[in-house]
Formats: sequence, C-alpha cells, structure tokens
Amino acid sequence: MARIVKPLTDKQIQSSKSQEKQYQLSNGKGLFLLIMPTGAKLWRFNYINPISEKRTALGIGSYPELSLAMARQIRDEYRKLLANKIDPQENNKQIQDSKITNQSNTFYKMAEQWKNKKASQVKEYSIKKSCERLEKHVYPYIANVPVKELNRQQIIDFLRPL
Repeated sequence: MARIVKPLTDKQIQSSKSQEKQYQLSNGKGLFLLIMPTGAKLWRFNYINPISEKRTALGIGSYPELSLAMARQIRDEYRKLLANKIDPQENNKQIQDSKITNQSNTFYKMAEQWKNKKASQVKEYSIKKSCERLEKHVYPYIANVPVKELNRQQIIDFLRPL
C-alpha cells in the first residue's frame, strides 16, 4: 500500500538545514528535495523506468532556482509520460538532441555546405559573387534560423524589398 505523504510547504523547505549526511524531504508522488551537507537543495523525481522496471531518480533542478510549484508541475508532466510508458529521462534526451540538431542546421551552415559542394563544380568568381549576395541580402535576416523553422512566407517577406 502506498504511503500517504503530506506535501511540502515553501516554509518547510526554507527552514530545512544541512546536516552531516544528505537527507531528503518527500513531497509525494515521486518528488523529493535532496538536502546536501553543503547546503545545496536539489529536486529529484523518483520513478520506476517503464522499460527496465528499475527505480530511477531523475534530477529536476535546484531550489530556489526551481520553485516548489514548478517542481510539482514538472513531476506531473513526468507522471503523464510514465502513464504512456515513456521514460522521462529518455524523453528529455530526445528533446535536447533535437534542439542541438535544429541549432546546427541553420541556414548559414547549410549555405556553407552548398558553397563547399559547388566550389569544385563552378568557377571561383561565381561562388564569390553568390556568397557576397547571400552575405548582403540573406544572412542579415535568416543566417541563424534553423532550416526546419523556415517557411515560404518568411522567405517572401525578406525578399520583397529586394
């Protein structure tokens, strides 16, 4: 039978002091605050991995940077993922990987790849002129925009004044 835990209050968290050994204050439904001997207060979410069926503690953030209300909100999101048999840690990793991929596939980087590919196929003068046009007319508007986020209307809007 599940243990009934009285939810934490902000006052309890603020008044908690560090001890010789780390200890935790439970908020219920897998959320707890780990209080370190150094005085650091770290939010953790304890759950059973739906794939490996092993108990896992996932770091959420530190207190007071992440408030009690925000920690509870994140816990609730993780519990929804778990209800759908999705591991929150794997989900976070996939989100992070997709952000990195989007940031690395900017219009500028794709244009540089195009330039390198075309360099062996056309005269240097042609590449130079194309790059100058890109630098003058295109890069100021969309150089750092991820290619996946570009849409037809954005391109039309910045080309219209030309």
